[in-house]
This record gives sequence, structure tokens and C-alpha cells, in this order.
Amino acid sequence: MLYGHSSFTNANHKLIGIPYYESIKKLKSNEREALLNMAIEQDLLHISKLVHCDLKPDHIVIDPLRDTGFRLLDFEFVVTEGDEVIGYTKGYHPPEYDCLENQQYAIASRKSDVFSLGLCMLHFMNNEFIPNRLEIPDYLKVIEDILLRDVLTQMLELDCSRRLSDASDIVTMLKDDINQFP
Repeated sequence: MLYGHSSFTNANHKLIGIPYYESIKKLKSNEREALLNMAIEQDLLHISKLVHCDLKPDHIVIDPLRDTGFRLLDFEFVVTEGDEVIGYTKGYHPPEYDCLENQQYAIASRKSDVFSLGLCMLHFMNNEFIPNRLEIPDYLKVIEDILLRDVLTQMLELDCSRRLSDASDIVTMLKDDINQFP
């Protein structure tokens, strides 16, 4: 796991991994494109019906070698959609994982990853952790970019039945709009 290190070598290539907190500031000027590119990376898992289950800012790094400019890290808790969740990070988990605190079980879904990515994006935009889910609407209403606010609102829906289904939904909503305005 790459955790705050500047680089590591894998096979015959070197990945320059810049920790999220330092590197994401560089993308502050284009938050919509940053979210699109993070969603494209997440969609690579979702296409295979895999759920990361532990998306958080430390697990997203800038990778100048990738087309999207991002790389997801730490696949320790990845499971197939529909399987039982085996781990997560408190604070970046979706509401449907709260039952795990009562030693019950939760079923992994791509919607859970969508929620976690939305929390990571809000964290990035505000440079702070959002500790109370009930405050999410307050953070969303100050986002000036209407499309970005709408996408994040749908990603951070507390009721998972009304949340975006997977990362491809995010990509679809953002990609067409970005392609219209070079």
C-alpha cells in the first residue's frame, strides 16, 4: 500500500504517487474534471462488478502516467458486488454500512463506492473532513457549479435507493458537458 510515500517501483516502471492532500490542490481550478477522472478510475472496478469498499482521500493519488491523472489505491477490502463488506474506513463509509457497528453485516454495492467518492470530493473541495452526514446539504448548497452540485447531491443521497447506481452514471453526467466546452 502506498501511504504518503513519494514513489514506489512495480515491475519495470515507476509510479510517482503524490499523496491526495498535497496533489489535489493542483486540480482545485477544475473540480468537475477532477471528479470525472476519479469516477473513470472507479468505473474500472465497477465494470468488473467489484466494489472498493474503502475509498477515502488517502486512497486516491495523482498519477501522471495514467490518462485520467488519478490512481485508486489499497484494494484490501475489495469484494464482488453482492458479497459481504469485510472492511471500511469510518467517516468515509456510506450510511448502509452503519449496521456493521452493531456487528451485523452489510452487502457491498457500487452505490456505496459512489457515496464514498462523493465524500472524498467534498473533502477535497472544502479541505476538511465532513464529520456529520446531516451537514452534507450545507456543504452542497454553496457549490456554485450547478452541474457539479447536482451530481454530488445524487452521489451523496443518504437513501441508497435514490443514489446514483455506479461510477458510470457520474461519468455520463459529467463527460458530455465537459466535451461541449473545451
